[in-house]
Amino acid sequence: APLARGGAGRLDVLAAARSMTVARADAIASVTFGFQAVTDTYADEAPITLHNLSPKTKRYKLEVSMLMENDKGHGVTYEVSQRSLTVEPLSEEQFEVRVEVSAADLKEYRVYGGQRLLSGSSGAVTDAEMDAVVVATEVDASGNPVEDGDVVQVPVYLLPRPSTVITSMPDPLYISPSTLEAELVLSNRGQGKGDAELYALLGGDEIEADIDPRINIDLVGVRVNEGSNRTIEFAVHTSGTRVIPHEAQAQVIIDTNNDGQMDYFIYNFDMGLATRGVANGKMVALIRRVTSTNPFGLANSAQTAEADVDIYSRTIIMRVPASRIGFSSGDDIELAAVVRMGPAIEDMRGPDKKLRAFDVIPDNGWSGAGVGRGRLRFSQTDLAFDLEDWDVAFNGPGSQKVNVTLDEAALPDVADQILAVYPFNVPGTGDVQRLRIEARDAPLVTPTPSPAPRPAHALFIPSLHK
Repeated sequence: APLARGGAGRLDVLAAARSMTVARADAIASVTFGFQAVTDTYADEAPITLHNLSPKTKRYKLEVSMLMENDKGHGVTYEVSQRSLTVEPLSEEQFEVRVEVSAADLKEYRVYGGQRLLSGSSGAVTDAEMDAVVVATEVDASGNPVEDGDVVQVPVYLLPRPSTVITSMPDPLYISPSTLEAELVLSNRGQGKGDAELYALLGGDEIEADIDPRINIDLVGVRVNEGSNRTIEFAVHTSGTRVIPHEAQAQVIIDTNNDGQMDYFIYNFDMGLATRGVANGKMVALIRRVTSTNPFGLANSAQTAEADVDIYSRTIIMRVPASRIGFSSGDDIELAAVVRMGPAIEDMRGPDKKLRAFDVIPDNGWSGAGVGRGRLRFSQTDLAFDLEDWDVAFNGPGSQKVNVTLDEAALPDVADQILAVYPFNVPGTGDVQRLRIEARDAPLVTPTPSPAPRPAHALFIPSLHK
């Protein structure tokens, strides 16, 4: 599909000036079904109104087709509610354009990750759009096109995403003190492909009423990826969904040697803005040295790292090479952090500025013009649990198990928790899960017998008993 942004459109000015027919979809000249995260199927319709500006009756043939040939047969079908329409002089009539989406048949969605968003060079959004065009052609009584008759087109926009429905069980996770092992079962009930990313919970925060939900932090996770390029990864989750990555900026300020002074400042930013002053949609994590904790000061130079900052998402993930923030190969990762979230470019508080400009966790982590006394703390060696896999990939519906081991030193009360992040789920209450760990044998569950079916003659149907 071509990159089609509402309002950017194409217009034949001369033909539009001569036309005696106007097509409208509500208040504008295009239909948008917007972004749709589809777990199985999706269907919707939208009205289109034809206005006949001439003093004579007009008949129209109505058609709809995919805008691009290579989008056909990939899980999206469009149709119009009727094939023809007659409009009296100086009058208007309405019909509908309908869309149906099958998540299982959609093309692979490649718009994830900060390097492939918006106008990214790979054209991921361009390819993911499944747009159409509705054409109304003026015809005669026999259904043939009228010579020099009116032909109007209405573009239809849709960005569908096949989505996962991943959950983890049991919650809480019971680990026997005798075996120190348990299995976490992750299941995907959606048609989409995607990962479950597991983190150690770094901190949680209550939802404050005076902070915009798009920057209102509720959960933060951290993990160490012991791959060939060892990384420390932070997941910052908010209570509200952001439409585009540029709406918010997650900031992780860390002390890597526990001397009380902050050492590095990590935040997501648009690469185009960072290098040329013009946004290009490619999001990265920038790493800068902290020169002063309070008042807060930063060095001018910056290094880049990977960031996953997606459209229609509540999570920002930054993956930082451990070597770039002062850790040598083989070092145990131990750090203290303050996490802030604020607007990335524009102030989202509106003109009255009644809401707070940013959120911070812990609440006393920021004071005035600098870092406060509060800290979130993580120690790789003191972590109460370890996971067989910290990333679980799903290629569609199914279940997988992850072995969880508990450090005996964490007994009897386990303070650490697992933060499960599901970036490919529908953004909302199910895109994250906070899993408690309890060091005890799982309780026995007694099956509840199903009630015997009632005989047919005993069924109560209200409409038949008055």
